[in-house]
Parts: sequence; structure tokens; C-alpha cells
Amino acid sequence: MQGFSPEKKLTYSRDILIRMCNVRPDEAPADRTELTRTILFMDKYRNPPLRQNDFAVVLCTLEFPKGIRETIDSILACTPAPRLLIIVDQSERSSTQIALEVDSHPDVLRIHLPDSGLSWARNVGTAAAMSKGIQFVAYTDDDCTVSANWLSGFASSFASHPDIAMVFGSTLAAPHDPKSGTIPAYEVRTDRLYRGMKSKHLIEGMGACMALRIDAWHRLGGFDDQLGAGSPLRSGEENDMSIRLLHSHCAIAENPQVMVTHHGYRDRNVAPQLHSSYMLGSGAATAKMLRIGKLAALRPIFGMSKRWLIGKPGISIGHLPSRRTRLWWFLKGLIAGLKLSIDPRTKRFMPFVHTEESASASASRTAINS
Repeated sequence: MQGFSPEKKLTYSRDILIRMCNVRPDEAPADRTELTRTILFMDKYRNPPLRQNDFAVVLCTLEFPKGIRETIDSILACTPAPRLLIIVDQSERSSTQIALEVDSHPDVLRIHLPDSGLSWARNVGTAAAMSKGIQFVAYTDDDCTVSANWLSGFASSFASHPDIAMVFGSTLAAPHDPKSGTIPAYEVRTDRLYRGMKSKHLIEGMGACMALRIDAWHRLGGFDDQLGAGSPLRSGEENDMSIRLLHSHCAIAENPQVMVTHHGYRDRNVAPQLHSSYMLGSGAATAKMLRIGKLAALRPIFGMSKRWLIGKPGISIGHLPSRRTRLWWFLKGLIAGLKLSIDPRTKRFMPFVHTEESASASASRTAINS
């Protein structure tokens, strides 16, 4: 907190204690000396209790693609297993053979949600987890398989610092021929902890291997459903969530021990659409970062620009289109992000496609086997 006044440091520290450590406002010390003693010497504040199985997994799917059985089996085989696997089914038909099979599993909740949009589906799934009193939610995609220690790795990261609200792991590409197509991937090489908007350019992350603290998701009103697959801006919901969390003084961690294998192969004819979607969403999220972060956003924007000129993208998406094509889509997203209104409380783009309250209502109304 270099450069903060003593009064601002005190306010910031009390806020962290209240929001992240489940301390009631009337119990948080107002005196600087007492606050320091509380944080340093009380284990329940420095490292609050965390049950490793206090996780739900949200898996969003459309038409139950080939390979989703392996995805489901790998999630349920985690050690420890999740308290609940929530499958948000956005298929037109809700009675496929696989759907009927998962409905009979005692640890699986399927929610049939005919509306499109990945952010909306993740919000509905997370609202369902929150209604069960679960503290953490992990996300992966229906073309991935997760490692056996996937949830325990997430749990160890959340337990290490009470202000961590988001954790990314590695999304590794399954074996494939890179000459004929691509599988998007993101590799985490070392344990890293990020705080403040100034570090945003160092974090990419993929929603296929991501976990959130549910109370942080709740405070920010959920994922921005103007972003993400199936939305007007087509991608970038996890990128946007990381921006908003850093802006709200939450920390983000990366853990190389947390891994999924991505089997989502795209041939070279489809890859250009994938690239354009990534750049469109990235441009919109960058516009929001600039608007809410102001001067604090300049350093990450400079870092992103430097990587654009001399480095490689954080997310590997195979053969890249020309810089001109990528820049065109990025600027299109940037302009869209500058035009949209931003909700002052949640920092979501407005108008809302859906609200957090409607996500909670849909979670309870459309659950198949609650």
C-alpha cells in the first residue's frame, strides 16, 4: 500500500478484515495498533478455516457434446470430491440419454436453462451453489478433463491468503496436430499472487480452469453477461471478472499444480472466428479497465502493448492472424466498451442482460433434480 495515507491504510485493512474474514463491522478494531495485533496474532483471521470439500463445480454445456462423460467422471473423481456438481444445460432438448443419467446421480444437480450465454449460465450455476451455503465454486468446460488434485489445489491457494478471491490453473492442450488446427491453452509455470490493477497485464487465465470465492462473486453482481461466449461481445468474461476483483482490492492467485486438459480442437477454418472473438472481448474488457481504473490502468495497458509488439499472447491459440486483423477486432471491442454504460456498484456493463436476482430465481426454478 505504498503511497497510501495512514488513514487510508487503516480503512483498507479494516475493509479486508470485514469482507474476507467474516468479521462483523462492529467487531473490527478501529484503532491502528489493535488492528495490527488482531491481524498478526489471531489465526482465524490470518488463515480462516476452509473445508477442502466446500466446493461446487459449475459445468455449462450445450447439447452434451461427445466427451462430456469423461469431463463429468473426472470431476466426480477429484480428491476431495465436490460437494455438488452443477450442470447448467443450455440444450434445446432436456431429456437426452446423458441428461437422464446425470439426473440420477446424488451429487449432481442439473439446471435446464434454455437461454444462451456462458456468463449467464455460470451466474445461474453459481447462484445455485450459493443457495446451498457453499463457499467456493470451480469452473471448467465440457471439452476438458480435470486432474485428481484439481479442487485440493484450488483449496490450498484460497487458504494461503484470506483476500484471494480468484484462482487460475493451467489449461493444457491435448495432443493434436498444430499444423491443421489448434486447441486454446494457458500454462501457469509458478505460484503467483497478484494485487492491484497494476498487475493485470501479468494475468491472463482461462475460464476452463478457474475458481472463485462465492461472496466475492456476489459482491460484484456475478459475471458480466455482455461478455463471454453467446453474448454480444463474445468472450472475455473471466478477464473482466479479474479486472473487477483487482479493482475492488481482492487478490488473484495462479497455481501450477491445478490443471485441466483441454480437448477442444478447432481446425484452421474455424480458428479465425475464435481469434476474432477473443480480441473483441479483450478490447471491451480493456475499455472497462481504463474507465474504472483510470491512472491505475495505464501500467497494465502499457504492459499489454509491449507484449503485443515484442512478445507472445498469454493464451496460446495457435496460428495467429495478422496484427492488422487482430488490432481491428480489438479496437472494435474497445469502442463498444467505451460506449456502454457501467453500473457504479458492480462495474458490469449496462444495460444488464440478466441480474444476479434473476440468476438466483432461474437456479431454483429450472433445477431438474434438486
